[in-house]
Amino acid sequence: MAQQDQTFLDKLKNAIRRNEGQPKTRNASQWFRRKVGALRAELRSRFSEVDTADEFYKTAKKTGRGNITPGAMASYFYDPKTKDKMKYYDRFPLIMCVKMYGNGFLGLNFHYLPPLLRAKLMDAIDRSKSVNYEGLARIKQIKPTVKRYLYKHITSRVVIVDDDEKEIALFLPTERFKKENKLVVWGDSRGMI
Repeated sequence: MAQQDQTFLDKLKNAIRRNEGQPKTRNASQWFRRKVGALRAELRSRFSEVDTADEFYKTAKKTGRGNITPGAMASYFYDPKTKDKMKYYDRFPLIMCVKMYGNGFLGLNFHYLPPLLRAKLMDAIDRSKSVNYEGLARIKQIKPTVKRYLYKHITSRVVIVDDDEKEIALFLPTERFKKENKLVVWGDSRGMI
């Protein structure tokens, strides 16, 4: 691929892999490596004990169910009302609330997407500047994540994820799918996008 045909992302990938490119690109790759290293260190220190949903739940600050509001990211243990009819479900969803109902809410469960698509969805949400379903419905990654949750089927206290921890929470392996493994779920989700 000719140098002028490369996208910025291609140039950055090459600079990271082979330490080549223009000085600005090399500086960007060095900056990126430093940021990734710092993030790894932060993740290790903050979540070194966290490798399961149970451990995440034990170490997090918890709140009542009433604190789930549009735009809030939350996690909790959940026992679906119609689990017998479902192909699979997540016992520990990581959701962003997008619509309220009297007996529950509509949430985007990020666990239904593999990590890269979670990041793309979060970027699209950030760009849209919207926290309601109608404003987000046009985002292609959203379809497999839209789930209806009932308050009376939340079986634990709720963990509200702080804004500065959303990026970290997205990548924690806390999904707890029942009836199928995450690779099957993610494959189905890719097929819906």
